[in-house]
Amino acid sequence: MKFTIGKWSFVVILLAGLLYIGSSYTYRYAGDNGNAWRTAINSDGVGYYAYLTGLFIEGDLAKADAAEQHFTPAGNNRVIQYYCGTPLLIAPFFLAAKAWTAITGYTDPTAMSMPYQIAVGVAAFFYLVFGLFQLRKVLLRLGMSDVITAMTLSVITFGSGLLYHAVITPSMSHVYGFALIALALAEAQRAWHGGNYGLLRTSIVLGLALLVRPTHALIILALPLVAITEPRPLLVWIREHELKHWIIAGSVGLAILFIQPLAWYLQCGLWWVDPYAGEGFNWSDPHIWSVLFGARKGFFFYWPLLLLAILGLMLITVRWRGIGVLAWIGSALIIYVTSAWWSWYYGYGYGMRPLIDILPLLAVPIAVLFKSLRSDPEWLIRTCHPTDGSSTIPNVAIPERDHSSIQYGQREVCHDIFTIRRSVA
Repeated sequence: MKFTIGKWSFVVILLAGLLYIGSSYTYRYAGDNGNAWRTAINSDGVGYYAYLTGLFIEGDLAKADAAEQHFTPAGNNRVIQYYCGTPLLIAPFFLAAKAWTAITGYTDPTAMSMPYQIAVGVAAFFYLVFGLFQLRKVLLRLGMSDVITAMTLSVITFGSGLLYHAVITPSMSHVYGFALIALALAEAQRAWHGGNYGLLRTSIVLGLALLVRPTHALIILALPLVAITEPRPLLVWIREHELKHWIIAGSVGLAILFIQPLAWYLQCGLWWVDPYAGEGFNWSDPHIWSVLFGARKGFFFYWPLLLLAILGLMLITVRWRGIGVLAWIGSALIIYVTSAWWSWYYGYGYGMRPLIDILPLLAVPIAVLFKSLRSDPEWLIRTCHPTDGSSTIPNVAIPERDHSSIQYGQREVCHDIFTIRRSVA
């Protein structure tokens, strides 16, 4: 069967969805002699889920029911240890299961019965596919071919623990964080290219991402990766938007973040709580090597294909220094914060699961690398063994939007973006 342009990246997403359905049915629901579904909501996911049972089953968030390990004493009661972003995203599927059990008169309407367990799996499936489609949109808007987009999505999906954690731990935060960060890239790309609504949408998505995991604030430094097709000074872009639009976007984002203090207040009467009291960061003793390369949970040890992102980021840094430097700083801070957590191996899970959320940030560098290698296959050889006066890193040219040819100094930038040329000494 012959596939035309625009099909291969779709096929990758379709394959990911089919693998999720097959694996989820086999291992997450029908496995263990038909009893595996009983633990689809598991581990930390039980704590996230407590938000939903407390609010929609008990009718009082302060009465949320889960094992004591998922709570932290605070104020006149206790609070759920985890942040509310993940249950907020699962809520529509939870409510659909609640409605279904009520309409059908399901014999076991408790919140841990099969319809609710399946609903959480459907939620994970939806956000997995949604996140991949958003990432596809970002790459195609950057001018990547469908083949390169498909290759990049394949690395992100099948070369990491994304599918594993979506299937095995659908109630935990990682696939939801992945989807929101992919959406944040898409909305930031829209905002960069103009439109005040793009700014507002970006603020909304970032607010939700921070509700999933506050450390996602660091991804802001990497969002300029979507600006490589139209690089310009950040201050110029800021001034393109009226002050009132910045105020509206900031206010909406803060309003979304206010959901968490409100949830704490409803549980214990306090507006500010340290939900991880007794736990925290060892800032002076981060386990950076173990987090990245260690045999126990190392990010690149388990998923070595993701090392391609480092080469791609090197390439971006040479061509767009400011964007690359910001991305390196953001990446370094994310790694540092992740490795400084007291339980740096993050207990249960396959690989360095906290970094699954930020996989969309790796997609742009990987795609840039694939594009450069496809246009100049000898680049990697020259990089490792330069034998002449040619540049060891290909010159990646990016067009101005809606222009067929523009001169940047002595370099012509053509509409065929990412044209690679060797610089003669």
